[in-house]
Amino acid sequence: MTEQSYRPCKIGRSDRDPLIRILSQVSTALPEMPTIEYIIKTSDASLLETMLHSILKIRGKKIENSPGSEWFDTNPEEVIELIEFVNKKLLDS
Repeated sequence: MTEQSYRPCKIGRSDRDPLIRILSQVSTALPEMPTIEYIIKTSDASLLETMLHSILKIRGKKIENSPGSEWFDTNPEEVIELIEFVNKKLLDS
């Protein structure tokens, strides 16, 4: 993966419909309509979110001074790889 393939990505969870959550943020927080790459359904969204955020922070991907704490310099492919890694570790334990 090249450095150019990374971009600001928001990784978060919601108890609401993801599209409704995003649309509520667009008018105030984003200059353009975002692209939803993936919607992941899981039995423990809080744990998965915490693990993804932690791994990305350790990798130095956290975007400092961003609005909120869910912005990382990554891409959908890296996030899916991390989800697969985390799920494998959870299943193996």
